[in-house]
Amino acid sequence: QGLTVDITSPTQDKPIFELDATIPIKVSANNSTEIKVYIDNVEDTTTNLSSLDYNITAKNYGKHWIKAVATYLTDVKKDSVYYIVRPLVTTEALPDGLKPGINKIDNSTVTLVLNDPPALKTYCYAIGSFSNWVVDDQFYMKRTPDGKYYWLTITGLNPDKEYIYQYFLDGQ
Repeated sequence: QGLTVDITSPTQDKPIFELDATIPIKVSANNSTEIKVYIDNVEDTTTNLSSLDYNITAKNYGKHWIKAVATYLTDVKKDSVYYIVRPLVTTEALPDGLKPGINKIDNSTVTLVLNDPPALKTYCYAIGSFSNWVVDDQFYMKRTPDGKYYWLTITGLNPDKEYIYQYFLDGQ
């Protein structure tokens, strides 16, 4: 009932794209007279129809926001999602003394080291309570030159808090 707006593509379970990839944008609204779509707070398109279905191209690395705004008279509803255009994985040697798993560096710093299985993965992010369970550039993991490990140092952690995390490998 009433005014609604919903972004159905891209989805938050598949927010990662390669540079120059086609990103499908799908927005639907009920009882609206206008839908506007913004990419990174810049108006991208507008329609008086009840839905939008179009494509954009992933042109810049990093995290980007899509916001849909539906209006009817003075009523306004919004929805937003993000997508990430991921750069190539940084190749860097694992610092000396680190082992697979969690390596405590100091009271607020850890280095996560993931042993990459033989079926090499393309990329990896650490996600967890420290990232609000969303993929973020800040937690894009490096890969060792021999391809055996992904690793990432995370700083600014609260030593009195327990953190939960997972690895987000190739979109899974």
